[in-house]
Amino acid sequence: EEMEFWQDRRVVDALEREAGVTLRSNGTPGSVTSLFLRGAESNHTSFFVDGRRLNSGFSGQSDLESFMANNVGSVQLQKGASSVNYGSSGIGGVVDVRTASTYGHQAEGGSIESELGSNEYYRTGGSAFVARDEWGVSIGGSALSTNNERNNDGFESQSVSGRFDYRIVENLTFEFLGMFSDSEKEVPGSVTSPTLNDIGETENWLISPGLKYATDELTVHFFYSRGEFEREDLSSGFFAAETVADIKTDEVSLQIDYTLSDAALLTLGGLYRNDEIDRVRSPLNNSSPSVYMETTEQAGGFAQLLYRFNDAFEVRGGVRYDNYSDFDESWTGNLEAIYSIPNMQMTLFAKIATSYAPPTALDLSSDTGPEQTVLNEAEKALSYELGIRQKLFEGRIEWDLILFRSEIDDAIGFNQNFSDAFYTDELTTEGVEVSVDYQIIPKVKAGISYTYLTAEQGSGNANYDGRPARRPRHTVQFSVKYQATDAVSFGATGIGYFDSEEIFPREDHEDSFVVDLVANWDVTDTWSIFARTENLLDEEYESVRGYPSLGRAAYVGARLSF
Repeated sequence: EEMEFWQDRRVVDALEREAGVTLRSNGTPGSVTSLFLRGAESNHTSFFVDGRRLNSGFSGQSDLESFMANNVGSVQLQKGASSVNYGSSGIGGVVDVRTASTYGHQAEGGSIESELGSNEYYRTGGSAFVARDEWGVSIGGSALSTNNERNNDGFESQSVSGRFDYRIVENLTFEFLGMFSDSEKEVPGSVTSPTLNDIGETENWLISPGLKYATDELTVHFFYSRGEFEREDLSSGFFAAETVADIKTDEVSLQIDYTLSDAALLTLGGLYRNDEIDRVRSPLNNSSPSVYMETTEQAGGFAQLLYRFNDAFEVRGGVRYDNYSDFDESWTGNLEAIYSIPNMQMTLFAKIATSYAPPTALDLSSDTGPEQTVLNEAEKALSYELGIRQKLFEGRIEWDLILFRSEIDDAIGFNQNFSDAFYTDELTTEGVEVSVDYQIIPKVKAGISYTYLTAEQGSGNANYDGRPARRPRHTVQFSVKYQATDAVSFGATGIGYFDSEEIFPREDHEDSFVVDLVANWDVTDTWSIFARTENLLDEEYESVRGYPSLGRAAYVGARLSF
């Protein structure tokens, strides 16, 4: 419901409003987008759909710019070390997108919508679901195109996501999940080095059948998933070349949840994963192509116990082991405690955990420069977290305060001058997140969050000593929702990044504060109209140096629900 109100089109649109999240994009919609969670690297946050890991691509980060919010029921965000439950690349955290749930009740419905706006923007989308006692199916898709503002900056994307559930016998259910996206983005280059012919095309798909057995005491979930990420880039100029990166992934996963007693839940799980990585760079001057081919395997298992001592006190502890074909093995663990004080409507929590992230395909293929580092170990992190959450004035105000710190050993850096990946000294990130939600009056609700982040990295390389690039020291996010009538609502959000640095060259990066507006009107039970204005103040800023973001832009659309 929140994502529909704020008219989120991509999954990261919802994440950007969360404390501790920094989103950086190489300019306009469709450009390469990176998410930094609590100061960790962009490849330190893993993305899942219903527990299935999405293919992270050659650079180690998911295709966020084309990850549309189709057929989404909710977006779950776990901040901080998350490797015990979710495996590799969980140093910054984990995002698990849950598809729309339809199974187990009698209903059907759907919607069709279309919108247009600035820069020749056009988008159409739709969704449908049918649910019965024995089965359920849901599907959603969208297609959009826009020219953006610069020359050679157009973007087109088509995507679809669907889920099917069928009860075979009592307690045993078959499930099938499928996703597909195809996008094409013209690449205008930086302001100082424009490219008028560069273009990139990305195709991403995943299919996953599974079985779930569930009783009051035992749940067994097994699935197989097959995915492929293919990226083709055609670059012009002095280094003109066609580059094709292709990663095929097979994964088998098993998770067992067993209720030992009313107070204890035991979870066991394991997986096997195989990645086939290919990249071919063919210069257009007929020189020899550059070829990188690698196959990696991973097998792992974990156990976690949740124990509730009483209504006020709960602990969780877990351990995980992973073995890689090309890297050293990894052991991770976590211990959490949650204590509630009901008469104060307060909850206290603490967590200590370890996590890891193996080298990405880009790291391995770039291990050819003067450093000549052998990348055979995963990045490892030790993380701490302390927090408090409380409701005041009969729940009208809810506030929370979280302190966090991560110490990342064997962090991998990249020397752009020599196309060389190497191990740096320890990367340390720490900070505080403060959030307040306030129901001012029945029709008006406001929220504000502030994140203070410090990060320090040493390497002996001038480009990496000091603060990591593109992670602001201060982040401010606010939102206001006004329910004018039962049918009409308005909202405003603002996101500000302050005091950050760029890496090439190493210098201060400009601050930014961007305000967006939304409006929603349910004209009838079936028809609704929506509109939004992005970058209301027409702020001139560059999320990444040299790549200007869009100025003020407006959009309007209509939706038919049935």
